[in-house]
Amino acid sequence: DYKFHKNHLTNVRFSSTANINELDISNISFSKIIFDDCYINKIYGIKKESEIPEYIRNSIIEHYEPTPMILKDKNIIIGQSHMVLCSLLKKIYFLEYDKRTGEELIITFGSKNDKILAKKIINILVKNKLVYKSNDTISSKSFHKDRVIKILDKLDKSNDDIWKDVANIK
Repeated sequence: DYKFHKNHLTNVRFSSTANINELDISNISFSKIIFDDCYINKIYGIKKESEIPEYIRNSIIEHYEPTPMILKDKNIIIGQSHMVLCSLLKKIYFLEYDKRTGEELIITFGSKNDKILAKKIINILVKNKLVYKSNDTISSKSFHKDRVIKILDKLDKSNDDIWKDVANIK
């Protein structure tokens, strides 16, 4: 199993010889990392094929698990609004969804309720200056990456204003 939580990897290539039982891609930053023609039994951090990041190519993925492995390992239960927050932060800061329109981000959520939450959370992220919004394009602020990692690491123990604001969404 490969647990890359909070790591920044560079210059690694996993190729057709890689048979990966569990791969957690949440809360990580890849630079020049490629998974090419691999077999991945279960991938944590995404919920469907359309969310596979560009660095995973031509690979067979049997099961998708949107809940990051860290939540399962720590046996943490967080509410839906916080799950959507974590998903948005992960997509914007770690899964190459940076510089997409708000609508492109929102559409990645399956349920109508999650889409409504995502729209409200994007507004909170903009209000707290964690992301830029220009012509409806959402962009990350790289100097806030450590803050994002801290939010994703602490989760239900976070004292960050964004975590608190999301808790109060009606």
